[in-house]
Amino acid sequence: MNKETPISPVSLLAPPHMIKQKAGSGGIDPKLVQKAQTTIDNADIDFSDIANPLLSQIDTALEQTKAGMLKRHESVEAIIYPAMQLKAHGTMFQYPLVTTLCNTLIDFLDTLTEINSIVVEIILSYQKTLKLILKQKMKGDGGKDGKALRDALEEVCERYSKTHS
Repeated sequence: MNKETPISPVSLLAPPHMIKQKAGSGGIDPKLVQKAQTTIDNADIDFSDIANPLLSQIDTALEQTKAGMLKRHESVEAIIYPAMQLKAHGTMFQYPLVTTLCNTLIDFLDTLTEINSIVVEIILSYQKTLKLILKQKMKGDGGKDGKALRDALEEVCERYSKTHS
């Protein structure tokens, strides 16, 4: 049996763990984690104060899109950034339905090859739904109503994707 020898010896270099060196090892004390979670759960922060300016950014982007001021990629970028922020913050402020809907909206935006009047209407549907969730203070998954909203919006996106792919 003939074993080939490597052309050049390979050596693996392990990079230093700078964060680990700064933070130490052993993890975080579970009591501190629980205290932080309790603080977040009991925080009296109105999520709409954070969400409404982001929804206004989507409104502005949609108006500029309808006016023909933005190209497709500019429209998607102008809408996707605030949607990502809403997605990131929704669950933290006990609005996982906002997170779920924004995730679906982002996935839909990622598939678009054009932004036409139908797409604008779909995005407006998401916009109105998110505003309703905030107005009604629909925390959690929204129960049956939340599921119905989520399913309806997902179905619209799927139907559009099937007919415009």
